[in-house]
Amino acid sequence: MRAVGAVLPLTHAAEAASELSAGAGLDVRDLAAELGTGAGYALLAVVLLTVFERGSRRRATLDVM
Repeated sequence: MRAVGAVLPLTHAAEAASELSAGAGLDVRDLAAELGTGAGYALLAVVLLTVFERGSRRRATLDVM
């Protein structure tokens, strides 16, 4: 679970919030890494949505015939 948690954005956000509340400054590199991770998840979501939609449309036209 620790390996999975290290990859999830929520874990990083919680750590960053904890550090900020402790008085640490905002690290721009960490922020850029989080934005990159979010963009990667968004891209993956769009690709999967496209694949599933095409498959659904293909099956729908086969069922009609």
